[in-house]
Amino acid sequence: MGKGQRLKNTADGATFAAKKSEGGNKIKTVLIVIAVIAVLVFLVGMTVFNMSKDQGWFEGNEIVMKTDNYSVNQGMFAYFFREVYMNTYNTYYSVLGDSTSQYIDPSKSLKEQAYGGDYETWYDYILAQTKTTVNEYLILCEAAREEGVALGKEERDEINSSLDEIKSDGSSHGFSSAGDYIRALFGTGVNEAKIKKALEIEHLAIKYAQKISDAVDVSDEALEAAYSESPETYDKVSYLTYTFNTDDLLPEEETADDADTTEDAEAAEGADTSAEAAEPTEEEVAAAKEQIKVFAEELAAVKSEDEFKEYVKNYALTVLGKDEDAAATAADGVLKEGASYSESDDAIKWAFGAKAGETNVIEGTDGTSQAVYFLVKEEYRDEEDGNISCRHVLFGTKTEENKDQPDGTEYGYDDPAAKSKEVYDKWVGDGAKEDDIVSLAAQYSTDSTKDSGGLCEGVTKGRFVEPFNSWLFDEEHKEGDHTLLETQYGWHIVYFISKGEPQWKTTVTSNLKTDAYNSAKEAAAEKYTVTTDDSKIEVDA
Repeated sequence: MGKGQRLKNTADGATFAAKKSEGGNKIKTVLIVIAVIAVLVFLVGMTVFNMSKDQGWFEGNEIVMKTDNYSVNQGMFAYFFREVYMNTYNTYYSVLGDSTSQYIDPSKSLKEQAYGGDYETWYDYILAQTKTTVNEYLILCEAAREEGVALGKEERDEINSSLDEIKSDGSSHGFSSAGDYIRALFGTGVNEAKIKKALEIEHLAIKYAQKISDAVDVSDEALEAAYSESPETYDKVSYLTYTFNTDDLLPEEETADDADTTEDAEAAEGADTSAEAAEPTEEEVAAAKEQIKVFAEELAAVKSEDEFKEYVKNYALTVLGKDEDAAATAADGVLKEGASYSESDDAIKWAFGAKAGETNVIEGTDGTSQAVYFLVKEEYRDEEDGNISCRHVLFGTKTEENKDQPDGTEYGYDDPAAKSKEVYDKWVGDGAKEDDIVSLAAQYSTDSTKDSGGLCEGVTKGRFVEPFNSWLFDEEHKEGDHTLLETQYGWHIVYFISKGEPQWKTTVTSNLKTDAYNSAKEAAAEKYTVTTDDSKIEVDA
């Protein structure tokens, strides 16, 4: 090899080395940049992950119930759980008012509140009801899909409105974001997206159920035909009843509180006051049994409603030692109006075969009670107007539990009588318009209907307490009538909207629609399978 070639090779080698060195530096630079980017991506990713975890984006995604085309994850299930819980609580509250807390207390964990029966705690009960509800939604969604039923603009608007309402509630309760409020309300793992998916399933199921309902024939001919097939299912009877008990005639146990003197009290303190010592003798029980038979025979001999009530009032006064008001209340409570047929109730079975004015006596177990019945109105078809619609504003009373809270619609009023009259008088002075009472309900009502303008639809007789019920079902009422009245829950402004069809038609219509829905649900349950993973279900409650 010549010198020239060696130099060329040397030069080429140097050039290659230089290029190699230059390339290596570029590679190192790229790797450093990549490493820096990777670190940045990791840090950003961890930040997003932590934020996502905090907001429930990752938690609550486990599928807990599903069919072939629909599924409910943990977060969606938590939403349904609270919905079932609130519906249950509101149902109890509508009947029991503030006494509801004796059965289910919203200030305590459901897992710490005993339920009884088939369920150990209220959490177990609500959990079971939620699974039943979700199961129903899923199979109805599958049936809807097969029949081409889908969510439309109306349902989408309702869903968005519900989400907006949640956001608004969060803001009014002082939460900085809707997400914070949602997690506080429904638990970790629940966010707006999951609630929206839950609402989509719920609304689709409801839309399909409505389609089933709308397809039912409720023409006059169809209702008459259904009634004729089973009139006893829809007919009513009205009767008076009063029960005499042997316990009312047996001597009461005397305790230290009953003693007239200090010496008597000291003697009673050392006496045996156990149930065994206070138990009446056989002779006393036998005498009481014979005596209530006499009373029952006397009451069964009356010839009219007035005589029946008068006898009960006098019995309460002279035998039970009640005062005038308590005796009058006892007499007023004997009427049982609009009773339905029941194969398991001997008294009802007798009433459905008896004539008005007839009486009957039914002896209780071991002769310890005697129940007397007087038939006021024999079997009849209830032609009274049902499905009444009205609006009302409830001015509830502050209780011991909320007395320290600020006055206003959420907690009740110190003087509901005065406040309701003030609002009522002004409303009447302004023309007593229905649109105005909608605003009054939102502003003042302590009832759960405040958000719907105090609206109550499809009201049947006996649904509301007295005297609300009596006023509402006064046959003379027409659209636009109104009143101010008091019930055990407080004072009500009531506005009468309209009457519906006769009660028997309302009942037949309801039964036909219920039967159609149940048939469709059973058919869907046979066709579609719901898979439940209980191991993944856990709700904050």
